[in-house]
Amino acid sequence: MTISNAEIARLCGLQDSKNPTARNHALTTDNTENLRLLAQHESPFVINGLITNPATPDTMLIEFWEMRFKQAMIAEQPRIIGSPVYTHIVNDANDGYLVASNPHLTSKLIDELLKLHEEPTHANRRRRLIEKLSYNPATPTELLTRFYAEYPMIKAGLASNPSTSPDILRELSKERNRHLDSSLARNPSTPRP
Repeated sequence: MTISNAEIARLCGLQDSKNPTARNHALTTDNTENLRLLAQHESPFVINGLITNPATPDTMLIEFWEMRFKQAMIAEQPRIIGSPVYTHIVNDANDGYLVASNPHLTSKLIDELLKLHEEPTHANRRRRLIEKLSYNPATPTELLTRFYAEYPMIKAGLASNPSTSPDILRELSKERNRHLDSSLARNPSTPRP
């Protein structure tokens, strides 16, 4: 059964069904029934609010994930680390690599992610995982250095990552590539001449 945005607003006790009102409610409510109702709202802004609301149940985030809705945003939420949502995402054979962009990953979790993608049959997923990790400031410098030697296609991520070693940033600046130069210019860790 489809429910209108106006009906969702009425059932949640909101004054109107406009996106800002519903989104603000999605961001702040801890009423589970209201959260379930708001999950049916047509606005992506309301869904964004639900995803970032700490009161949104893990089961709802997993449902969004399964519907392939806002996966990157879910994967980057700090609260998923150590939760059933994290486990569910990591075990997703198609899109589990998206969790590699979560800035709250620990070195231990990064190692576990890499081990999950060691098999030669997982080469494509491993490449996507490493590409995401190359942009993530939580990735240790030593690991980024290893990636630089093994995966030349991740230069853009390394150029923008403040955790990349100054030596690698200097090497990247020698390439005179305008995309890399732009990322290097915004990276606060880039050594200045």
